[in-house]
Amino acid sequence: MKIIVENLDSNKVDEIKTAVSSLATSRDKVKELPIVLNNTKGDYKLALDLAKFVHASKVDLLVNASGTNDAAGTILAVAGKKGTRHASFDAIFVPFDAESSTKRGERLSPQNQSILSALKSFEAHGRGLKSIFSYSQKLSAFEAKSLRIVDKVDRIESKYKDDSSKKSKSGKKSSKRK
Repeated sequence: MKIIVENLDSNKVDEIKTAVSSLATSRDKVKELPIVLNNTKGDYKLALDLAKFVHASKVDLLVNASGTNDAAGTILAVAGKKGTRHASFDAIFVPFDAESSTKRGERLSPQNQSILSALKSFEAHGRGLKSIFSYSQKLSAFEAKSLRIVDKVDRIESKYKDDSSKKSKSGKKSSKRK
């Protein structure tokens, strides 16, 4: 069973909680719920409630994120089981609400302070997140990885990578000066 989360509303939260409860009471040894965050939007408070519910259970969230994910999507991503939080190379995370920023310099609004606190609770790099807030609202998948929101970012591998290394080993003269 895999749950796709695009719009995190009360119905989607109920669906996920039902799946978590079902897995928690099952006889399965492995209690994992894969969720796909695909352009996830929603109320960050619902995401916090859901993350608390999952962390109080014996069920692990396996996260795969793509598209642009707002604060709710970012919270669900970081709430996944460490080592299983994946993002596509083009995923974007928007953890903070630009509309609720304050005019007092770099100070976070109460809403954004709550979001930052929640992300830090799940061991995201809080100081790095706060410093990013002052100059950028969006995080690339690679920035999200460095801030411990996700663990792995899918990469594109060139099929020609090995060809170039073979040419350099095939006897071309070195450009080093003697």
